[in-house]
Amino acid sequence: TTLLVEWISNCLPRGWRTAWVSLDELDNEPERFWAYIFSACQQVNSKINFDFQPVLRADAPLSMTQLNPLINAVAQAPFRLCLVLDDCHCLESEIVQRSLAYLIDHQPRNLHLIFAGRTEAPVPVTRLLAKKQLVKITADDLAFTLPEAQLFFEKICGLEVAPGQVEALENATEGWIAGLQMAAISMQGLPDANRFIESFTGSHRFVLDYLLEEVLKGQPEEVQT
Repeated sequence: TTLLVEWISNCLPRGWRTAWVSLDELDNEPERFWAYIFSACQQVNSKINFDFQPVLRADAPLSMTQLNPLINAVAQAPFRLCLVLDDCHCLESEIVQRSLAYLIDHQPRNLHLIFAGRTEAPVPVTRLLAKKQLVKITADDLAFTLPEAQLFFEKICGLEVAPGQVEALENATEGWIAGLQMAAISMQGLPDANRFIESFTGSHRFVLDYLLEEVLKGQPEEVQT
């Protein structure tokens, strides 16, 4: 999510527009799910204008062809649209997943879909990868490498951390930047960072729980935020 916000803010080509939908478990209801998407797209620009009330009818199941007004309206828009579905791991409804597959199969050339979540996107990933129609960024791609972690401690945090210590911290956090940052907060002002590093990397099996309970909660409110 953080990466996407940075990309949209700083790297999105001129003339592109963004519609963002943050999902939760309640969005497995097809009518609710598509109501949010239709609303988000319409808020981007008045050019994307259509009547989506028929889709919201509760007396009939969702028909895939009911998505055609959205597809046609986006196709006629004079700009490229990025539709971001955040926390898409919440989507477990088979109907919602099939409707997303329908949208992908009939996707206008000026529509770009971005799925962000803790699990693989609920779309035909293998087929899209085979056709080179999908860019897949995983947790391994987002993890800091050892040189990046060393640079982070030295240049961003202003800490002198030996390469072996950086490697221990990088291994313990699996390159998770939030974990590395909380470790850096813990070491600032300590007379002996070695003791913290040895303790942290040697005896704490659940890294996230430790960092939240022992590090984050002990910081001032502005640091926690």
